[in-house]
Amino acid sequence: MRVCRSHPASAARRTPVAREPACRGALAGPLVVALTGLSLLLPLAGCGKSTKPAGPARRATPAAEPSAKGQRCGAYKRPVRRGTLPPMIDEASGLVVSAADPNVLWTHNDGAEGRLYAVNAVTGKRVATLSFGLPQPPDADWEDLSAGPCGGALKGKRCLYIADIGNNERARKVVRVHRLVEPDPRKGDLRVRALETMAVRFPKRAHNSEALTVDPAGVVWILTKSKRTIRVMRAPFRAGSATWEQVAKLDGEAVLLSPKGKAVTGHGALVTGMDYDPQLGRVAVRTYKAVWEVCVGKLGVAGLAKRRWHRVSKPKEKQGESVAYGPGGLWHVSEGMAKVISFEARR
Repeated sequence: MRVCRSHPASAARRTPVAREPACRGALAGPLVVALTGLSLLLPLAGCGKSTKPAGPARRATPAAEPSAKGQRCGAYKRPVRRGTLPPMIDEASGLVVSAADPNVLWTHNDGAEGRLYAVNAVTGKRVATLSFGLPQPPDADWEDLSAGPCGGALKGKRCLYIADIGNNERARKVVRVHRLVEPDPRKGDLRVRALETMAVRFPKRAHNSEALTVDPAGVVWILTKSKRTIRVMRAPFRAGSATWEQVAKLDGEAVLLSPKGKAVTGHGALVTGMDYDPQLGRVAVRTYKAVWEVCVGKLGVAGLAKRRWHRVSKPKEKQGESVAYGPGGLWHVSEGMAKVISFEARR
C-alpha cells in the first residue's frame, strides 16, 4: 500500500507530478492489521520532494463516497425518538423490520430466553410473541437477528436468522445460527415448531461476536467483538455443521475513526450489531456508542474490508446493541433501562 502526502496547489502547478492509479485509492478503505505496521516502511512514491521535515503520520479521512440515488454514505439526519420498548424486553439485542409492516420491529432479549417479540415502533406496544417448543441449551446466548432468503424448498420466502453467537468467555468452540420462516406478526402470538439450526465451528481459537447479517445468497456473516481487532467471517447457511471462514482481519483503530480522524478505542470500539441492505449496497454497523455505515456496493458484505467506515451518529443511548435498515433510514434500540426506539432518516 502506498501512502501519498498532499501538496499545496501552488506547488502542484510548479512541478506537475504524475499520479499512479494505485495512489488514488490507496486510502479509500480500512487498513488490514497485517499491513498496518508495514505501511510506514514503504517509499512515498509519486509524491515529490518537500523542503520541510516529515511529521508524524496522520490518519486519512477521505470524503464520503456517493452512494445509491446520489445519497452520500453515512449522511443521516439526527436520531428521532419514536417509542419505548415494552417491559418484557429489557436487554434488546437484535433488530429486524417486519416484511409485513414497516412500523413493526422484531427483536429479542440478550441471552437464553428463547423468544422473539414483534413491537410497534411508534407506540412501543408488543404486537406478537414467538416462542419455541424446545428449551434453549445452557450455553445459549442470542445476540443479533437478521432477515434473509430461506432457500431450498422454501425458496422465495423470507426467513429470520437468530444469532446464538455470544461467547464472552470464549469457551464455546461451536456457536449456532437458527433459521425460521418469518411469520406475519399481525396474526398474533405463535409457537414455532419448524426451526433449522446450523452449528458453526471456529477454524482456530474461539471468538466472541454480537453482530450477524445475511446476504441474498444465504451466506451468514459475523463481525467479532474485540477492543482492537475486528474479524469478518462467513459461512453459507445449511442445517447441520459448518465452519466459519475468516475473510478479513481489520484494525479497529484504523476503521473506527471520528469525523476528525481520531481513532475510537476501548469500550466504544466494541461491535454489537450489524445489518446489510443489498439494494442500497450498504452495511450498518453498531458499536456501544455509535452507528457506522459502509457503502460496499457490488462488493457485498466483503466490502467491509475495502471501503471506508463512516460514522453516522452517536445516539444518546447508554449501551447500543442493535441496528436495522428500514424504509428511508435506520432503526436502533438500546439495552438497559433507557429502552428508546430511535430512527435516523437518510438525507
